[in-house]
Amino acid sequence: MGVPVVVCAMRGGPSDAAHRLAYDLADALLATWPVALPEPDWPREWRAKTVHTGACSRYDGRPGSSDARPGTRRW
Repeated sequence: MGVPVVVCAMRGGPSDAAHRLAYDLADALLATWPVALPEPDWPREWRAKTVHTGACSRYDGRPGSSDARPGTRRW
């Protein structure tokens, strides 16, 4: 169908054959850590197709709640 495959990468890298195959076949690897902290043991092919997003949060850009008490969740 021509749909590119994107894999959400994990820190430390995959250690089993199924995950390594998925990383090899993916068109892009989505890394939720900064580019300044690369995975040193990743093959060059994986690093070349990795997109670093930095940390992701559903709260990015949202104002804080004024009535939130410490230790409580806001969702």
